[in-house]
Amino acid sequence: MIEAVAEPFEGAPAQVHRRWSDAFKTEIAAESLIPGAKVSEIARRVGVDASQIYQWRKAAVRAGWISQAPAPAATKALPVPETRIPTIEISLGGATIRCEAGFDEAHLRRVIRAVRQS
Repeated sequence: MIEAVAEPFEGAPAQVHRRWSDAFKTEIAAESLIPGAKVSEIARRVGVDASQIYQWRKAAVRAGWISQAPAPAATKALPVPETRIPTIEISLGGATIRCEAGFDEAHLRRVIRAVRQS
């Protein structure tokens, strides 16, 4: 005969404690320091309370495994490569008209007409 018991046995621990490796705790603590990271979202994903991540982060900083301040390179935006847009130059009677290559042709005609009439 097998008996199913819905209650914990007498003397059994109240909760089952999970064990996380130091590497995992350090990784999660470092992730929580990334600018814009939300500790509550990380905690929900990992399955722990947010306060646990703060404890892991404090312990990892104290042990020297991570730095409290994010790396300067991580917070700075990468430089955007400058792209040159082709430019058209038209010289008319002492005036120079400059516009981008994709400029509206009808509008350009109106501008040239206005320069010629002035």
